[in-house]
Amino acid sequence: MVSRAPFAPLVTRLEKPVQVDKDLCFAMPLSVEADAAKRLIDAEAKGRIARPADLETAAFFEAPVLVHIPVWRANVHAEGFHIGISTVSIPSARNRHVPIPVPTGGTDNRDVVLVTAARRFFAYDVAPYVFAPQEKLVPLAHATLTGQVAEPDVPKEQAEKESVSQVRSSMRPSNAIYARAEADIRSIALVYVPLWVMRYRYDGEAVPGLAEEFHVVLDGAWGRVLSAKHPSKFRSLLGKAKRLFGG
Repeated sequence: MVSRAPFAPLVTRLEKPVQVDKDLCFAMPLSVEADAAKRLIDAEAKGRIARPADLETAAFFEAPVLVHIPVWRANVHAEGFHIGISTVSIPSARNRHVPIPVPTGGTDNRDVVLVTAARRFFAYDVAPYVFAPQEKLVPLAHATLTGQVAEPDVPKEQAEKESVSQVRSSMRPSNAIYARAEADIRSIALVYVPLWVMRYRYDGEAVPGLAEEFHVVLDGAWGRVLSAKHPSKFRSLLGKAKRLFGG
């Protein structure tokens, strides 16, 4: 029988959380309330065609937990230039194609909004999938965060450095023989994002040995699934086939 023991805490207090200027702190409003979140999460975890046939009897589901996690939202302006070599195939005799090198390159100017984690010690890496448009942000001083709130452990300076590095790397094509890219932070904000997290243990026919822990993470602002882990589709469908054909 699957264990019904409590799950590990999603959020733990930090001894020395990063201090951030209150003028840089914002929140995404919660728009998906508990009942709606449970319906969406149940549809993801229990409504899948490839769910195990014994999911309801061999799993222990935790009630969805509301957590606000901090992310850094950076507006980055970048300018770059590169020279590279590509190839095109030119038909020749006997239906053979000969690769011909062709120079490529040019300038690349862009403005990018990049979201990176402000809390490293969180079980689920959802920052790259967070959508936090400027017009939706509410100053943290005017927001009410219910549920659990995770404190930031990534300093602003580190987030700025990582954001600039990511943008500069994205502007260097793999075929470039020379590339130059410069990027600078135009603005940055610490944004608290609401998440509904549901974890479950499953110890049925779709896991090969001991019980495993699975999860669904739902964006509490938009109702999108940001992260999910479920029992193996192959083992789940194999179990259903065995039941169907009496194996």
